[in-house]
Amino acid sequence: MKKYLVPVDGSPNSKKAMATASRMAAKTGGSITLLCVIDTESVVMHSQVNVMMAEIMDKTKDAYDSMLDSLIEEYRSEKYELRKEIRYGNVAGEILEESDKGYDMILIGSRGLSLLSRTFLGSVSNKVVHHTKIPILVVKEYHENDFSKILVPIDGSTNSRRALYVASEIGEYFGSELTLINVVNKLQIPDVRGVDLDNVAGYYPKTREISEMLLKDNAKRIDSYPHKVQLVSKVGNVSEMIMDMAENEDFDLIIIGNRGLGTIQRTVLGSISNAVLNHSKKSVLIIHGN
Repeated sequence: MKKYLVPVDGSPNSKKAMATASRMAAKTGGSITLLCVIDTESVVMHSQVNVMMAEIMDKTKDAYDSMLDSLIEEYRSEKYELRKEIRYGNVAGEILEESDKGYDMILIGSRGLSLLSRTFLGSVSNKVVHHTKIPILVVKEYHENDFSKILVPIDGSTNSRRALYVASEIGEYFGSELTLINVVNKLQIPDVRGVDLDNVAGYYPKTREISEMLLKDNAKRIDSYPHKVQLVSKVGNVSEMIMDMAENEDFDLIIIGNRGLGTIQRTVLGSISNAVLNHSKKSVLIIHGN
């Protein structure tokens, strides 16, 4: 992870994304590209008859140039390269197009307000999250403790393994404690005549045993990881249990695979990762499959 793309718009949350990127780049080296997109549709919508379009574009570009120069001055470092890019067009579309140029990660703020259109960046970050092919970190909080605790949901899918490997890579740089969590989805027993309660009673012990084996197997995949690794198996609503643990035990980051198919629940993890992304107060790094 050495090439980072950070879309910025002047909002507090986009500044948190930049601060986080600078922390990561300082550890890993490489480069950060600060990207501003001038939303041409908003320029047209907010322009008035007696104001020339070119003048609006020029003033908007000047404002973004000034903001980017200030950020570059604030975060200048010998440990990484810092550059700026201004593009015109649809905001999410331009971010996605730029991200195809060999970047390792996108870091984007959640629900920031655009400097130009004053619309929620949440809709932009949501579109980028669902369409990008590379890892994307949606920054909700900024931690100066350098990701000391990372939570990694595990479900046996290929994408959850990818999330684990990314977590171990980031964790090595930051000296992070990794917690691998697997949640056995709580069985809803229908109140219907004919249900074999003896079989239901044996459901949780068996699935908990499988859950613990799954966690141990994944831990072996990173057995050379030099820092603490904790394994946690729980029963309950999957997304709620992940979010509760992240909040109650004050994790700095959740790293989760997108659209994995679990070996235990056999449910698509996309709905889980989406719930965690939208409702957790913690920053979430989404890992996409190839």
